[in-house]
Amino acid sequence: MKMRNLFTIALLAGVLISCTTTPDPAIAEAEAAAKAKAEANVALVQQFMDAFVSGETDVWREICAEDFVTLGPGIESELTLEEYIENVAGLREAVDSMKSETIAILPHTVEEGDLAGDYVFWWGTNSGYFIEEGKSVKLMIHTVYQIEDGKIKWDADYWDTGDLKRQLSDEEKEEKKEKEEAT
Repeated sequence: MKMRNLFTIALLAGVLISCTTTPDPAIAEAEAAAKAKAEANVALVQQFMDAFVSGETDVWREICAEDFVTLGPGIESELTLEEYIENVAGLREAVDSMKSETIAILPHTVEEGDLAGDYVFWWGTNSGYFIEEGKSVKLMIHTVYQIEDGKIKWDADYWDTGDLKRQLSDEEKEEKKEKEEAT
């Protein structure tokens, strides 16, 4: 009986070994290249975000495509790179202590169709102190970046403009005061 069990185990082991395939070097190489490309795309977006916070927007001229556009948050919002740099310069004059915190960053490649290409999805918060209003603001932001030929082709920002307005108005102070008075 024991010999029969031993024979069965040996037979099963032989079948399992014969069924395992040797990894295809071409597939392993393609997977490694895809991983390296995804990591490079994430690093590119991180470089973009670092330049946003530091104000070194000349970096954008190096890492963005010549025909770069930024979209959002409004449906009609579209700026060229130079317009965006000018816009951010104005923001930097109005806001002190700008910070950006990454919550998640995800590279993704769409293989087929109209949206085929490499993308990086960034979720995080941007914050700063609005000098004229004397108020700190913190916003949840989602940005999608399309990467083409190692450059950022476009980005699309999504954030709640109403939340920005509410934080900059006295409405937030009044709501807090009303809550305190009610308790």
